[in-house]
Amino acid sequence: MKLSRLGAFVRRGGALALIPLVLALVLALLWRITGEEMRLLQNDGVDTTATVVSKDWRTRGKDNARTYYVRVAFSDLSDWRVEQSARVRSSFYSGVREGDEIDIRYVPGESLLEIDPEMRETEAFWTAQVALLMLVWCAGMIWHYWRESAKTYRAVNFGEVREARVAGHVSTANPQVKAQARKRIGATC
Repeated sequence: MKLSRLGAFVRRGGALALIPLVLALVLALLWRITGEEMRLLQNDGVDTTATVVSKDWRTRGKDNARTYYVRVAFSDLSDWRVEQSARVRSSFYSGVREGDEIDIRYVPGESLLEIDPEMRETEAFWTAQVALLMLVWCAGMIWHYWRESAKTYRAVNFGEVREARVAGHVSTANPQVKAQARKRIGATC
């Protein structure tokens, strides 16, 4: 039976390297989306002043990590009153109160709003870092499993075929049987 190197790679567990690869691709997609939002805000965004309408936070996960939101009201280019909320950092959340006037940037005709500019930059930075970490992990797993697959590939395709014959069972309870078995094994060697 012949086995390809890729078959040996999969047999040794190399398909597990797909897990960090998929995670890296998802994170790269999120990083790309965040970058596009940042570009859109930079190129097409309009700066204005907004009033903080409310502040809210939510917990999630087992560790009860908090996510902070600030809701603002502002007038768009056509003098329509717009109310929208966006996620912010905890330090920004702590620094504003309801009724405060803050500078924001929004894209007219889109639901894209930037209350805390550093939030989006920090999010993009850490998403990219974790994606790179996943790619390094994937590369390490591929390297490891590729090297391990070489052993399987060589053993299956080029290894010696050996046959074994059971000479007898050695009982641990009877010392005479052990002695006879030792003599037989010594005689055949």
